[in-house]
Amino acid sequence: ADDPLLGLVRFDFTDTPVDIIVGRGTWIGQILARRLSITVTGRALPVVDGADLVLLKLFARGPQDLLDVRLLLQAASATLRREVEERLPQAPASVREAWQELTASAS
Repeated sequence: ADDPLLGLVRFDFTDTPVDIIVGRGTWIGQILARRLSITVTGRALPVVDGADLVLLKLFARGPQDLLDVRLLLQAASATLRREVEERLPQAPASVREAWQELTASAS
């Protein structure tokens, strides 16, 4: 009941599984409005960009999610960090807190 995500659905219709995250909260609508579309085996699938992926992982806040964020930030340009910070004001307080903790520990 306290999980910030409603669930995850995995589709294994190709050699590369696709995970669909089902979230909670009105700010998720803003993320969905920014979604991109990629084609996988001839099918268009909506995906989030890097900044929104970071926000969603901060929202989920599991140990693997936080590690994923650290790795994304290490591999990405300064643009990703800037985009995350531009979107933080619309995110829940827990996401902003997780970002603060993560960036403070990286300093």
